[in-house]
Amino acid sequence: MKKETFIAMSKESDLFRKLAGVQYETKNIAGRKLGKQIAEDIIEGLKDDHAPLFYEEQKQLTSDLGH
Repeated sequence: MKKETFIAMSKESDLFRKLAGVQYETKNIAGRKLGKQIAEDIIEGLKDDHAPLFYEEQKQLTSDLGH
């Protein structure tokens, strides 16, 4: 999924929870902030793991095998 899709889903969820009266805006803001921090930590962790390099190596190997 693309980043924009997750953002749109988050905003829609925020709206529905507010309309239903089960969540206040302050909680939505805090949740979005925490979610962003978690996503940034995961992305940085993947960068340190050299995941894209491994992906490129796998792609080349698959190509060399004719798959």
